[in-house]
Amino acid sequence: MKTFKKSIFLLFILPLFVACEVDGLLDMDQESPVVVWEKDQSTVKIIKEGSVVEIPTINLRLFGQSLSGDLTINIEVDDANTTAVENVHFTIAEKALVMPAGINLLEVPIEFDTEAFTSTDPLDVVLKITTINGDARNSSTSSTITIKPRLLNLKLWEGAYTFVGDGWTRDASMTASDNGEDMTMNNFWGNGLDMTGKVVETNPESIKFVVPAGTKLDNGWDDRGAWLLDTDLIGVFDLENRKIDFIQFDYVCEDGSTGSFPWCSETCQMVQN
Repeated sequence: MKTFKKSIFLLFILPLFVACEVDGLLDMDQESPVVVWEKDQSTVKIIKEGSVVEIPTINLRLFGQSLSGDLTINIEVDDANTTAVENVHFTIAEKALVMPAGINLLEVPIEFDTEAFTSTDPLDVVLKITTINGDARNSSTSSTITIKPRLLNLKLWEGAYTFVGDGWTRDASMTASDNGEDMTMNNFWGNGLDMTGKVVETNPESIKFVVPAGTKLDNGWDDRGAWLLDTDLIGVFDLENRKIDFIQFDYVCEDGSTGSFPWCSETCQMVQN
């Protein structure tokens, strides 16, 4: 019976204790505003071809009561966790930012230089609040901006093409996906099929279009059945001449027979119209 009574007593006082703690936190937040980053994670999209830049607004936000006086919020780059180079990949015009009285949102003046990116390796910029001059607290949080550079603007490679293969031609086309990495090639080899591959930019001097092994190359026309790629089909972008040059590839038929096209490196092309 004693144990049962103690349990009832604890169940009765616990909600009161929790309620008091929560009320205290709410009162503290209301009486002491805090400065936070509006987002702890943002992504910057940069495409060198065509100089396309999509930059989200990086904001500081004041939570709590509006203030009657100005705030000076001092920010800095967290060098230990930042992989982009300040004043090369990005610049911040001012790091002592003034938030006027009555305002609760403040934009950070950061800019990015598209010409500074020579590879597609993602880079991070980590910002943090160091000190605040005024009647507000520092949340002591950080904001990470991830820069994702791309070299080719795949939208500029969409449209009508001519497939050229060993002296004969076919109408073809290329379509870019929304993810900025994949493209779908139609009527390569005159096959009437869609073949989807990935644009690989690890080597800026040799940007490749890679259709994976196992993709159907042709429906076939004899008892061997359909033709499938036995190796990746790889094309190299020729930016100056607006075409994709394909190198040798192997195939395997549904009956198990195999073959290759060693002459493909000289005559197998998708030429943009």
